[in-house]
Amino acid sequence: MLPSVTRPRLAGLAGLVCLACLIVQTLGAQQPAPAASAKAAVTTGAAAADEWRQFRGSPRLTGVSAATLPATLKLLWTYAAGDVIESSAAIANGVVYIGSGDGDLLALDLATGALRWKYPTGNLIGESSPAVGTDVVYIGDLGGVVHAVNLRDGKPLWTFKTGSEVKSSPVLVNDVVLIGSYDSNLYAIDARTGRQRWKFQTQGNVHATPAVREGVTFITGCDGFFRAIRIADGKEVYQIEIGSYTGASPLIDGDRAYVGTFDNEVVALDLKAHKVRWRFADPDRARWTRPLAKRHGPSPPRRASTRRRSSPMVACTADRTTTTCTCSTRRQAGSSGSSIPARP
Repeated sequence: MLPSVTRPRLAGLAGLVCLACLIVQTLGAQQPAPAASAKAAVTTGAAAADEWRQFRGSPRLTGVSAATLPATLKLLWTYAAGDVIESSAAIANGVVYIGSGDGDLLALDLATGALRWKYPTGNLIGESSPAVGTDVVYIGDLGGVVHAVNLRDGKPLWTFKTGSEVKSSPVLVNDVVLIGSYDSNLYAIDARTGRQRWKFQTQGNVHATPAVREGVTFITGCDGFFRAIRIADGKEVYQIEIGSYTGASPLIDGDRAYVGTFDNEVVALDLKAHKVRWRFADPDRARWTRPLAKRHGPSPPRRASTRRRSSPMVACTADRTTTTCTCSTRRQAGSSGSSIPARP
């Protein structure tokens, strides 16, 4: 088990981290957040140019905005959240939603930065970023809980408990919330009731956020595989062996998917041929781990590498056939390890 990692503090700021809002377009009149109905309505319609309703902006995780940047950016406001922010912001209807490290889901006025409401999850929040539906916002926490919260007043609508910490971000597809957990499962949760529709078990932690295209969701994870899973029933359509540990979320562009790995590679995957199309490794950048194909040999098992960031800490050990990676959060010691078969 790995030692816990202490969250760094900035001297003179008493550990406060400010969320800064940079102007990305001319702000018009802001619309109030819509009222919530008894049953939470959801939407999959295209977001307006000035909205960013989920992690990387869209279910394909492209990270592209239709907004036009002004010639000069300027700081509009800051908000002192009281702790580190590793979550990414979602923006909808003139409100910024973001998770703070101390466990609060915050709703801030986009124009002024004023706090509209604060929802305490009861656990820490890591990298999980909010996803905004018609009148509900969803987020996961490091206690393994997925939360559905009323957009209007920040009141809880439902919670769903997974078996381990959640660093994946929720993705809303019609009336289903897709999200991964460190218990090795990808979950499909009913967006209205919070009941489990299905879960798909992988061979390692699901750190990544699932991408979506045409009724199929795509995940990568600590088991070294890229998987295509049918959203309707949770059945695997196909898998492609990447052969490397990855915590990155896939980007879908047409019939290609792209993902980064902890072998310092960018991998392009062909979604029609179901195979790796190409790999790119920057020759000027030293790898923090060796390729899996070179990790096995006559030498006894040894520690390959340890990479420490504010979150998570990743350690890998290798023997002749497998590589095992273990992740831990900054305040939690070692979660489950994941074995990746070595490439022949």
